[in-house]
Amino acid sequence: MYKVAIIDDDMIIRKGLTHTIPWAELGCRVVGTASNGNKGLELIAAERPQIIITDIRMPFMDGLQMSQIVREQYPESKVIFLTGYGEFEYVQEALKLRVFDYILKPVDSKHLCEKITEIKRELEKEYTLQRQIKEGLPYLRGTYLKKLLIGEASAVGTEGERESLGIHLEDSQVAVLIVKIDDYHSGAILTRYKEKELYHFCMLNICEELLRQYFHGYIYFENDDRMVMFINHDVPKSELQAKVGSFAEKLRTTIELYLKSTVTVGQGNVYQGLESLSEAYADADSVLNLRLVRGKNRVLTTHDRLEGSEETVNTTEIRERQDLLVAKAKMGLLEETYEVIFEIEQELVHSGIDSLEQAQFIGVETIAFLFQEMKEWREHYEERISEAYKSIFKAEIIEDIFEVLRGLFGDLIGFMKSKKMNTRKKTVELAVEYMNGRYSDHELTLNEVAKEVFVSATYLSLLFKRELKTNFNKVLLDIRMTKAIELFTQEDYKSFEISEKVGFNNPQYFSVCFKKYTGYSPSEYRKR
Repeated sequence: MYKVAIIDDDMIIRKGLTHTIPWAELGCRVVGTASNGNKGLELIAAERPQIIITDIRMPFMDGLQMSQIVREQYPESKVIFLTGYGEFEYVQEALKLRVFDYILKPVDSKHLCEKITEIKRELEKEYTLQRQIKEGLPYLRGTYLKKLLIGEASAVGTEGERESLGIHLEDSQVAVLIVKIDDYHSGAILTRYKEKELYHFCMLNICEELLRQYFHGYIYFENDDRMVMFINHDVPKSELQAKVGSFAEKLRTTIELYLKSTVTVGQGNVYQGLESLSEAYADADSVLNLRLVRGKNRVLTTHDRLEGSEETVNTTEIRERQDLLVAKAKMGLLEETYEVIFEIEQELVHSGIDSLEQAQFIGVETIAFLFQEMKEWREHYEERISEAYKSIFKAEIIEDIFEVLRGLFGDLIGFMKSKKMNTRKKTVELAVEYMNGRYSDHELTLNEVAKEVFVSATYLSLLFKRELKTNFNKVLLDIRMTKAIELFTQEDYKSFEISEKVGFNNPQYFSVCFKKYTGYSPSEYRKR
């Protein structure tokens, strides 16, 4: 409810206004009355009423004098003057003071209620405007600081603008931190916090609280995933550099602990004077670019710049390693493939590359080279390739790009080995199936079986060893002996007849093999 103060030297008027006006219905309450301007100021100072109803002519201090003080000290309060017919010269003075309105005595209750309603509307407009200004102040402050930091505004001659924005700077040591929210666009943060505004609110609270504990400074969000912290502190340069480093690490660990997300902080050098703000910002921005090669969830400083970096990517060297990588992958050499991927990654890291787009292009180009040379596998891996491309374009650091490559190449080599394993297994199965149908031919050879399954005899021999852990002759002997045992138990065949039926043209040799295989001679086995 709005507070109302009634100030008049006439007690009857004070009581009448207090008790005859339906204040509660108007959304107001009378917080006190006073009989003159001096007591009125005491009441106003104690209660801070939004609406003041006062007589113009009073003893000790009249309404005009009191209103002058109110306007200076309590500009948010609205004043209604009560005046008589013969006091228009006072009304003219009141209008100069820009009071809200005046009412002639005797006071008409309905007319006063209308004026109170008008005041309420005016106050609500002002409160709305103040709220909008307050809500927009962080944005306006951030816009100004951004201009200041990137050199579009000068620190000299803008004291009035800074004052209106609540920014107080000293011409002392300055430093800038840029805080990059890791994996902001991955969806994990929005899943946890539902609304990005909530996450930003929580992060801003943590950062402002920590900043107050360490330094004088200001914070603003440059964009959704990047916050800028400007530090203005009057201590020696080397001391401030060390303190800023400790603060940056504290900031990183606190955000990880309480928000369950990570940030990378770019810490530039400390500079002297407000005129160096743009240099301090450029320094922090340049350092943060090292995130591409140094990785996430850390504090980066100028010491992280790579000494002896070439500052350019050796595209010829990269291309040669890409060719080698494809060759290793085609041969199914997983560990050697990983080694070449690591070599390409290190080539980029030590080149001092600072372009994420260039690093992403090299990652995509590597995948394209692979499937250009291995077209037979592309149709089986179309969806996985598309997934890898998307992951590379979402990556923010070199480590993430090459982690995608390691995953893709590892999956492909495993897929190829599985396919080849299935092919080898199928070849052996076909070979054994053919041998089961031709075991009675005593001239059956490895060459014949290999020809039947469309491989060389040497390769088929290797497949038997790899898949069955044995050789062709042992497999053929197993087939023949198994069939011989079956014939001995099911039919009344003579030994030499069984010998011929299972592919032996020498009965004596058959007997030797049978005894070696079963532990019994053919005659002994029949008597069992």
